[in-house]
Amino acid sequence: MATGTIVLRPSRDVSLTHKCSRGSQGYILIYDNVADDDSTYIYHNLSSTSTSNHTSTFILTGEIPSGKIKINEVRLYSRARKSSSGETANYHCYFGVNTNNGGNSANSGTSATLSQNYSTINENSTEMVNELNNYLNTNDTFPTISVAITTSGRKSSNKNNDGYIRVTQVYMEIDYETVEEQSSLYVKENGVWNKYTKIYIKSNNNWIEQQDFENIFNSNVNYVKGEVQ
Repeated sequence: MATGTIVLRPSRDVSLTHKCSRGSQGYILIYDNVADDDSTYIYHNLSSTSTSNHTSTFILTGEIPSGKIKINEVRLYSRARKSSSGETANYHCYFGVNTNNGGNSANSGTSATLSQNYSTINENSTEMVNELNNYLNTNDTFPTISVAITTSGRKSSNKNNDGYIRVTQVYMEIDYETVEEQSSLYVKENGVWNKYTKIYIKSNNNWIEQQDFENIFNSNVNYVKGEVQ
């Protein structure tokens, strides 16, 4: 059994309502391996004393190990700040596992009421661990992971200039262990291929479970499916 950590970072914009510190693609600005704070970020201007909200959604990707894995822990990270004490500002990052039907089957996240200084929020998500393992138990590929970043805020009535919320980094860490895949055999019955995970050979009136599926059969012998007695 091997263990490791998968790191997923933004790799594509799904929808972008925040402004970009440079260019027109938001994911590049919050991808950082090491947070660069005010160098690259997505932002939300606070120009009114009424609360405004913005939500942008991104796909997260990373290097996924081959073979079957079991998820042991998921950690969610995000980093943001507001411009000054003259604003009320907060944000929430919803991390979701996209199901086969296109929906989001988990919504875990990080959230904070923002200060003028950048701070990294991290959360352990048991819900995400369960959702990923449920998905991996019935699928051979890793699911699509997304994050929806919502910022909300307003400036105070005595503040003349506009404020802002800046988000500079979002990512997910997944601790996993490899799982030994169970050998299986497909038998065609009435036109349908059925999966079997155990094979027994009768020896001296005892049924012995076989482990070596690849070399168990003799190509010169016709086999008949039967029941273990």
